[in-house]
Amino acid sequence: MGLFKASAALSALLFLGACGGGGGTSSGGGGTAQSGTYSGTFSITLATTVNSQDESGAIVLVVNGGVVTRDPASDGSSGSVAGSSFTISNEAGAFLSQTGVNCSGTVTQTGTFAGNSVSGSFSATGLVCNGTAFKLTGSYSATLSQASATAKAGRGFKQMMRRATRQSSD
Repeated sequence: MGLFKASAALSALLFLGACGGGGGTSSGGGGTAQSGTYSGTFSITLATTVNSQDESGAIVLVVNGGVVTRDPASDGSSGSVAGSSFTISNEAGAFLSQTGVNCSGTVTQTGTFAGNSVSGSFSATGLVCNGTAFKLTGSYSATLSQASATAKAGRGFKQMMRRATRQSSD
C-alpha cells in the first residue's frame, strides 16, 4: 500500500469527516466549556515504518448543552464535555474505511477548554489500513467565534484522513 494514498485518505477521514460522521465516546474533567462554535486549525502526521505525511486544515467544534461535536456539517462525531475536557473516539473501520481502503483500530481526539479557546491532540491506537500500520500524531487549537459551523467547515479532519489512507493504499 502506498503511504501517500493511505496517508491522504486517513488524513481526510480524520479531520472533518464530512461523509456521515460517526458516533464517538467521550470523557474528561475539570473546568467549564462555553457553548458556541470554535474555529481553528489542526495539523497531523501520519507515519508508517518507511514514510510519513503531514496534513493540516481547518477544524470546527460546536459545544451545545455539554456535548462537543466535531465538524457538524461533515463529520458529526461527538462526545460529552466533562468539566473542561473531552475525548472523541472513533472506530477506524467505520470512520476511515471506504472503497478500496479497509481500516481497523481507534482514532482519538482529546481537548481541553480554557476561556474562549480549546486545544488538544489527535492519536490512534492499532491503526491499520489495507495491512499497513500507521502512527497518527497531531494537534489543534480553536477559538470561540460568532461564525457558523457550516461556513467554516471546508476540508476537515475526516476528509483529509480518508484521502490520505486512500492515496497510501495505491
